[in-house]
Amino acid sequence: MGSRHVHPRTHPAESVRQLHLCPSCDSGLVQPSDWEPVAGQRWRLTLFCPNCGRLERDVFEAAEVAMFEEQVDSGVTALIDDLRVLAASNRAFEIECFGKALSHDLLLPEDF
Repeated sequence: MGSRHVHPRTHPAESVRQLHLCPSCDSGLVQPSDWEPVAGQRWRLTLFCPNCGRLERDVFEAAEVAMFEEQVDSGVTALIDDLRVLAASNRAFEIECFGKALSHDLLLPEDF
């Protein structure tokens, strides 16, 4: 990983920014690494881009954080779906390999 620098917020507070998008490299994989509530339904977030290593710590409005939370939840759902597909594929491969080993009489009692 490259060096990590905390970047100050460079956009007006009134704008609603898509926090999952990195302003440095345009990656859509920005993740929250720390968060805490502050006054007025705002949140202090530390955002990390795994693509370029950018860190940003600032206070964001509830609307920005709500949109970000939806994106993070959507990403988690996609990861879980991909994990399920991969696990099923791995199981199918293992069953196929086991079947071939059985058919070629390659299994011994001590394999179990």
